[in-house]
Amino acid sequence: MRRIAALVLLAILVLTPLPLTRVQAASGDTLVTFDARSGIRPNWAFVAFTSGSTEPSPGDTIWGDTSDENGILEVLSLESGTWGGTNAAGYMLLSQLLNAPSDWTSGENFTEGSSTPANHGTLTALPVFAFATVDTRASDLRLLDFDAASNEIEIFFIPTMSRAYAGGGVTVSIWVLTTTATGDMSFKGFFKSVTDDVDNLDTKNFASPQVNAAIDAPSASGEAKLFTITFTNGAQMDSVAAGEPFFFMLMRDAQDSTNDDMAGDAEFLAGEIKET
Repeated sequence: MRRIAALVLLAILVLTPLPLTRVQAASGDTLVTFDARSGIRPNWAFVAFTSGSTEPSPGDTIWGDTSDENGILEVLSLESGTWGGTNAAGYMLLSQLLNAPSDWTSGENFTEGSSTPANHGTLTALPVFAFATVDTRASDLRLLDFDAASNEIEIFFIPTMSRAYAGGGVTVSIWVLTTTATGDMSFKGFFKSVTDDVDNLDTKNFASPQVNAAIDAPSASGEAKLFTITFTNGAQMDSVAAGEPFFFMLMRDAQDSTNDDMAGDAEFLAGEIKET
């Protein structure tokens, strides 16, 4: 009887499930990876401006007061001057363009909200489509080309932030190849969260960017270069939480003549998001 009782007790111990404890990520642990296949190519456009006197905000509708064209402001970058000094200069990233970029008028003034309010500044050129272009090299290796002529972006949709994310902020590691071995390049990274029953993806904007500027080109074309962009937990990563989907936008800031003087393409290969 004692033998039977012992066997029954052993069976109970074996069959009783142990409580599971989720292991949280430690510093340096991989949370998410992505590559060119997960990129989205939005029909967004960059447009440069000067003589800025009234600062618009992300989400505002930007109008050309001659062409009557418009788009939604996603990113505003002030490169020189001040709004108060009426000499602000930089660029805007616009989404949801009413028509083609060629329908705008180079040199026209722009306003926010409608085509009739007071002038906010002057557009120095026509908008230019902003997406990185798909390319291949090394036996059809898929890449995304960020060229040197104008700013370009790629948006990556990540279905789930790792449930192991411990809230310590993240470090985004980016691997790129280049078509030249001289000069520097500058990149910015942006997060946009997708929070349950909170975020309206029709209207929500990306959080403010974090920057890694003046990244040296690799020593030879075809070699891979690794650089990182760090985000603290909270506002810098748009409060993305464990288990949530989110968007990550990568932008080459080719108009930053101080930190980006590389004449060739920067070719995105892969990305990794790690716990900081």
